[in-house]
Amino acid sequence: MGDEQQSRLDAIQQGAENMRKLNLLSDTFASVTLEDKEACQYVIRKILGKEDIRIIEVKGQYRLLNLTAKDAILDAFAQDSTGRMINIEIQRRDTVDHARRTRYYGSMIDKSVLDKGAEHDELPDVYIIYISETDLWHVGETVYPVKKTLGNSGIPYDDGKKCSVRQCGG
Repeated sequence: MGDEQQSRLDAIQQGAENMRKLNLLSDTFASVTLEDKEACQYVIRKILGKEDIRIIEVKGQYRLLNLTAKDAILDAFAQDSTGRMINIEIQRRDTVDHARRTRYYGSMIDKSVLDKGAEHDELPDVYIIYISETDLWHVGETVYPVKKTLGNSGIPYDDGKKCSVRQCGG
């Protein structure tokens, strides 16, 4: 075997070894996987615990443009058969202000789906699924459903935006 053939074989073996290390927290792997409608639907169903969700469209690495401020690039942006919008974000770093990041992405989604002149009640429900490699709030949970209530009353406050944070590593 010549040096050129050996070099190619070594490169292929190195590529295969690198691929074995990929998982859903790997940006490249997640981008490719979540662009597949069935794979994205499977992940959403498992995380939300709702087996009846049917995804009709998904876009990976979807950019929400903002002319006057920071853009948002969503890891996966999907719509289900009921009209709900579902954003999946994967974050490996602990240095990000995760709560504000989900707030900003949610506001960018709202801005992008409400047509000019439309009424606010036309905003679809938005689910934000935030997958982290580590326990962001250091409380020892693997899933943190974010719930909104009116003050100390315990009365649910439903503005159509749901958020769930899931630890998938570390």
